[in-house]
Amino acid sequence: VVEVGGGEHAMAQLVRADPDFDDMDEHGWWIQLAAPNVRPRGFLRRLLRVIGAANLSVLRCHLDVIEGVGLFRVLVAEPSGNVGGDENWRHTLHALERLKWLDDETLEVALSAPRCP
Repeated sequence: VVEVGGGEHAMAQLVRADPDFDDMDEHGWWIQLAAPNVRPRGFLRRLLRVIGAANLSVLRCHLDVIEGVGLFRVLVAEPSGNVGGDENWRHTLHALERLKWLDDETLEVALSAPRCP
């Protein structure tokens, strides 16, 4: 919260799920995102839309708002191992960090366009 609070930039990170604690196998990941000055409900809807477009299954999600910063944690499962490799994860996390600047219509255009190499 300290790193993004008072600013406009979001931060996303990926943390491997704990198989013992999260009832997951080795293919589970937590996507953690801190986004300041967002409307939590609309942002969560767009966040889940992007995660679904990345072929990830959402198993659980958490949302908190602390001092104007939306804290989103989403437990996802990859269909089989590391979908698309590390580059796909980097692309997905980068897209999530920019998500607060997109409205619904722009997001739909972006997700329906073919992906450039």
